[in-house]
Amino acid sequence: MINQYEYFVEQFNKNAKGQWVLTEYESVDAVLSLKSIGFQIFFSDIYQGVNFEIEE
Repeated sequence: MINQYEYFVEQFNKNAKGQWVLTEYESVDAVLSLKSIGFQIFFSDIYQGVNFEIEE
């Protein structure tokens, strides 16, 4: 899940035992990695153009 209001991503991965493991990222400097497909993306790219100062 990628949060639209702050730098925050929850990622679930299945480990070698078949269990789901939750990893949470909360930093502008974080990197989201999808190892199963060899993909990485920086949070700065995910949130590019997002203005967290705007109130709804």
